[in-house]
Amino acid sequence: MLQRSIPQYNAMRMATFEVGRRFVQPGTAIIDIGCSRSQALLREIVNWGAKAMLATKGMLGNVEATIAALPKPQRTVVSLAWAGDAKLARNGQTVLVPAKMLGLSPARLDAMCFSQCTP
Repeated sequence: MLQRSIPQYNAMRMATFEVGRRFVQPGTAIIDIGCSRSQALLREIVNWGAKAMLATKGMLGNVEATIAALPKPQRTVVSLAWAGDAKLARNGQTVLVPAKMLGLSPARLDAMCFSQCTP
């Protein structure tokens, strides 16, 4: 509904994020109370954006080694998603399992995703 009623809705969301992101603190969460159906909350990570962000932080090799260390059924699923060009579900196992193995807290993961993984 917000998207239909606010001119340049996506521009408004990006401007709100740019202003608000400096207030993000480790170990905390920011909730957009104004999103009627949580549409403004990050749900997907662009695969190439995630890889680019991890490469700039020197973590890409760690992620690939972490995926290789997963047990076979899980490794197969995560490897296929990681090798593809699709969007990754922020709360899906493809993102959460490697993040946990790398010691990334949910807040740190969100901060990384918001800063680098959005198109």
